[in-house]
Amino acid sequence: MVLYVLQTIDQLLQGAFVIATIGILVVKWHPGLAGFLKYGKTLQPELGSESGTNANANALLHLMLNMRVPKFWFYHFYVLLLMLTSIGYFITDRDIKLETIDPFIKYIENRPYGTIPLEVARMSFFLLMGHATRRFLETTLMMKYSRTSKMNIFHYLAGVFFYTAMSLQLFINTDFHSIVDHSHPPTFDPLMFLSIALFLLASTDQFLNHLHMSRLVKYNIPTYGLFKYVCCAHYFDEILIYLAVFGLAKNTTSFLGFLFTFVNLAVSASETHAFYKKRMDGKAVPKWFIVPYLL
Repeated sequence: MVLYVLQTIDQLLQGAFVIATIGILVVKWHPGLAGFLKYGKTLQPELGSESGTNANANALLHLMLNMRVPKFWFYHFYVLLLMLTSIGYFITDRDIKLETIDPFIKYIENRPYGTIPLEVARMSFFLLMGHATRRFLETTLMMKYSRTSKMNIFHYLAGVFFYTAMSLQLFINTDFHSIVDHSHPPTFDPLMFLSIALFLLASTDQFLNHLHMSRLVKYNIPTYGLFKYVCCAHYFDEILIYLAVFGLAKNTTSFLGFLFTFVNLAVSASETHAFYKKRMDGKAVPKWFIVPYLL
């Protein structure tokens, strides 16, 4: 029964990632829905009212497009991620006293569903805890969000879904058997070390990019590091971070989470690229918007 529930939840998360990824692409290429993707500087002024049949037909869409929350609420994502990954890090502690989680152990000790080694899962939770802490500090202390800057509420809800799903799928896919069986030594592979190195490198670069952006005059184009080649180097770092998470977990749900991240940030970067080209009249705007020499 428990195995069935875990499989079902994991499959639902996979389906949700696929639907969300396709939804982003549909919204991107449908002119009437593009407003769902915009936030901050790329967000258009609130939609005005229309008259006649079109206004009645589009009333619900207009209402949804105008449902906005403050952009500085981004910090909510990292509070949520920090909370969930801290729980995951605690539960995957090899040295935790079994009597404190006996009711839980009875259900998980012999189940075959988890494929992520316990030590690797715990490392993933630890890295994401660090990521959440850094991003929380950046969004609250470093970045200069205007109190009037907004994002669509569906963009906000997508973020809540993503950080919840990524944490939950790590937990669901962890092989907890090693909690009760210490006879199996941890097995580490080169891909794990490469993934950790990629995570740390991308995180460091993202911090430096955010520091650079925090010192810019509003709406000026960043020029530090990879910003010389792409207009959203900080998004590229985020993609690399979740590529590293997939490299650690090596499961379908992590891959779909990475794919969602790639598509979501690539689309957002294309919006930013278009904004810069329009504002700067094509001058001093990098050719690529997120991946050097590719996109």
